[in-house]
Amino acid sequence: MKTSMTMKNLKYLFIATIFIFLSCSKEDREEQNASMAALHEYLTPEVVDAMVEMGFNINTGEDPPNIEGKYLASPLLLLQSSLENDSPPGTEFPDLEYIFTEQDNEDLSVFVESYEAATGTTGEGSGALIIGEGTFFSVFVKQELEDGNGHTYIGVEAISGDLFDTGIIDFQMANMMLDDRGNPNGNLIPNNTGRLFEDGDTKADMVVN
Repeated sequence: MKTSMTMKNLKYLFIATIFIFLSCSKEDREEQNASMAALHEYLTPEVVDAMVEMGFNINTGEDPPNIEGKYLASPLLLLQSSLENDSPPGTEFPDLEYIFTEQDNEDLSVFVESYEAATGTTGEGSGALIIGEGTFFSVFVKQELEDGNGHTYIGVEAISGDLFDTGIIDFQMANMMLDDRGNPNGNLIPNNTGRLFEDGDTKADMVVN
């Protein structure tokens, strides 16, 4: 009798465990679908697909970590490119500094500023989309950028990684040109092309002023 009751209890425990697992899996799928829907609303599916095709990692979810702060990607190395006859993977590009402020997880937004010291290129974007879960996140920002010669253009940048105490592990950055506005200085990539980068030491360090 005791053995029969034990087996019955184990059976109920097994069924409860399966139910909890399926419920969590369903919630995870719903959050992933919701965050991807928000991303496709913010950017076109074509732009998102182009980034993924280059190898950009999208961390889905609706509860991203707080990434507010300043980070330096150095050395910035090319991983992949959609440009014809572009530099080979592993080519080093100028360091990039990012500042994230005003993060709001209620509407999945964050303010992003970027600066490339070597060329003087600056950019900022309010209402950027941030998604993710746990320590993993992805940020997508449409920016009006200005090159060192004063020419402005429209691009989109995406930053992805795993937040750590001293920086962003597995840092990735993808950029796509949306509108080069004629590229009068001949120094910009063509419209609808992009590049994927990583930090050469796998981590973008947090900058403490």
